[in-house]
Amino acid sequence: MQQPVRQTRVPLARAVALGLTLAASAAPASAASFQYRGTLYRAGAPVEGIASLRLTVYDAPNGGHVLMPSITAPDRHLQAGAFELELELDDRLSANPGLWLEVEVAAADGSYHALAARESIFPKTALAGVCWDTTGTSGTIGDTNYLGTADNQPLELRVNALRAARYEPNAISPNLIGGFSGNFAGATVRGAAIAGGGAAAEPIAAVSGPNRVTDHYGTVGGGLRNQAGDGSGTAEDRAFATVGGGVFNEARGAKSTVGGGSENFAVDEGAVVAGGDTNTASSSFATVGGGASNTASGFESTVGGGAFNCAGGEWSWAGGRNATVRPGADSGDTGPLGSGCSGVSPSAAAEGDAGTFVWADSTAARFGSSGPDQFLVRARGGFGLNAPPPNNTIEMSITAEPSSDFAQLLLRQRASGNPGILFSAGNATAGNDAELYIDHYNGSAQSRRAAFLRDGSVYIRSNITGAATGVNLASGAGAWSNLSDRSVKTAVLAVDAGAVLEQLAALPLSTWQYRAQDPGIRHLGPMAQDFSAAFGLGEDDTHISTVDADGVALAAIQGLNLKLETERHEHDARIDALERARGDAEQRAADLREQVDRLRERLDALSGGAR
Repeated sequence: MQQPVRQTRVPLARAVALGLTLAASAAPASAASFQYRGTLYRAGAPVEGIASLRLTVYDAPNGGHVLMPSITAPDRHLQAGAFELELELDDRLSANPGLWLEVEVAAADGSYHALAARESIFPKTALAGVCWDTTGTSGTIGDTNYLGTADNQPLELRVNALRAARYEPNAISPNLIGGFSGNFAGATVRGAAIAGGGAAAEPIAAVSGPNRVTDHYGTVGGGLRNQAGDGSGTAEDRAFATVGGGVFNEARGAKSTVGGGSENFAVDEGAVVAGGDTNTASSSFATVGGGASNTASGFESTVGGGAFNCAGGEWSWAGGRNATVRPGADSGDTGPLGSGCSGVSPSAAAEGDAGTFVWADSTAARFGSSGPDQFLVRARGGFGLNAPPPNNTIEMSITAEPSSDFAQLLLRQRASGNPGILFSAGNATAGNDAELYIDHYNGSAQSRRAAFLRDGSVYIRSNITGAATGVNLASGAGAWSNLSDRSVKTAVLAVDAGAVLEQLAALPLSTWQYRAQDPGIRHLGPMAQDFSAAFGLGEDDTHISTVDADGVALAAIQGLNLKLETERHEHDARIDALERARGDAEQRAADLREQVDRLRERLDALSGGAR
């Protein structure tokens, strides 16, 4: 006997549940017409040709009673095995909860043979409703016709006999669980959504498992082994958490988010991890943008990305590689061992180094804060504004825009009476010999305090008005020139140079060394206190102005010169007196010799007369 052809088809009841196709067509009030579609196979291949079919409705899956005359469809032309039969059910059968359809195909000898088991069918009440056709259904009424359950039971859609979607009822907000049949929402959870993902065993991932929502209104978009909620058994405290996808991610805090990646954890309320690997946002409203092994554990702290960064202080920011803002006692979970804030010595402050920004370059060593409200940057290749540094040996570079004559940097103090000091460079020549200026700036007026000019000269002003008081260093010089212009001086008094010499002669002098200098470096001079006591010069008794020291030296020289001149005049007078006395003595001696000669002549004359 010729073997009957086999049929693979979509069961009637199951097709209705899946909305795949058994579409109701118009029918009299006492009956409803359904289209039954299927495919016949012989030896695994769709049948091409002619086949005769018969449909019979029973009241049991085996044996039982025939509920209505069989419907025969002889000589049906099949293309790729497909067939379609119209089945009319009397509405008296609508009260019967269990109808079973048997499909038979005719063999070559004309006998009919049943194909597989009977299939359960569930006609709608009074058969006046609408069944959903796999090719599309028209004429439905939105508030009346629907696919789903009419009681407090979940609805499942299956593919290959495995659950692919589950709709769980809840009076406030139902749950939608898609993907792997093991995905689930907690027993008391409402408003949960799992779009897909999950697996019992996934060959491309080291971690497998279901996706789950443990708190109200949690969402998991997909991926593997992701969780929205903290899983503590209470569905109310960590509601509205979201995991977009990835693998082994957990959004544990209320309103927290993990966008994706792997092994990322948003632990507290409003915490966010956008992606990356092994990142942790463990404090309220903390954020990790991505990267790997980063931790934002301070309240409202942020790690922009990179690796092994720690934003431990409240309102802090860290990024790059091994950038650290120290956490405090109020900090959240410091993350897994060896990442982010793990192992970082905490700050003594409960809020950690709050308000601190740290950026670290690619250097492997940690670079961290030492207090709150700091702005720290480690950039071994140099730091540039408007343009990168010319080379990595330059720590910082500020480049002016082409339309500007100067590159300027303003340092501003918050006190209103001292708005700022302005650093600027400009007036460059074709050889790029720029000049550097330091100006005082009070918010409106700007005056020069120091200048380093292109010819090599330097001047420093000792005022905030731009006046010429100060010192100059001429181009190529080796010493400062002090301002000594008569026009800038007043209350000019003459100096007793002799008195200055006497005071200087009495001034103690010694050799000494500065405490801060190397012991081998020594100096010679007076103490400022002794100098001030002797001469009453300078601004205070702890400094000696070079102009005062020079003045004292010059006055002492004048005093010494005056003393020497006086002594010379006195010496010359004495010499003159002695010369005059010697002359007088010589004259008297001459006179005496003359008198002696005359006496001798007279004696000679007397002695001659006597003979």
